[in-house]
Amino acid sequence: MCSRISWCIGRSYFTENFLHMCDELSQSQKKFIKVRYIRLVKNLDQSTKRSALFYYIFSGLVTSGSIIVPSLISIQDRAFDPDADETERSDHANNIYWTVWGISIMVTFSNAFIKLLRLDQTYISRNLRLNQLKSEGILFVTKTGDYNIQNVNDRFNKFVDCIEKLKNLQMHQEFIQNAEFERNPGQGRVRDETFV
Repeated sequence: MCSRISWCIGRSYFTENFLHMCDELSQSQKKFIKVRYIRLVKNLDQSTKRSALFYYIFSGLVTSGSIIVPSLISIQDRAFDPDADETERSDHANNIYWTVWGISIMVTFSNAFIKLLRLDQTYISRNLRLNQLKSEGILFVTKTGDYNIQNVNDRFNKFVDCIEKLKNLQMHQEFIQNAEFERNPGQGRVRDETFV
């Protein structure tokens, strides 16, 4: 429930309006679009927003921590009060030391989470796949590109085939490291190139 509430702020107008553009489809085809395609786009949109949020948070922590640490180290041996005695200077240096240590740990953990969870790759791949799914939907509705087919059933079958391949490639890419996928132009097919 929390994920439904927290990610509904940036609602997708694409998913809300896509089914209205599919007038010539049969009821069963519209139901498939609603149950499979729109749900797929919504879920991928939500997971893209989640991965973007965590990626930006951890990247922001790494960047700001990397700027703050050298600044604090440069003032470690100077107390804020120019008339401070030796005890106050020692306390100041000790406080700065532990603050720098805490920030360094935070930066290290944030960087480790980015690398361990591959947040940068996940964020990029989900954005690309989401845009690819939306692009396929627009091409299907406008009957352009690979979907310039007069027969509605043939065009729908081609669309379903392409969407399922994109879904499988997205899942494959998220679980296989260093995988790159691209769409073959002019064929309506999706190609998998995995570099190990």
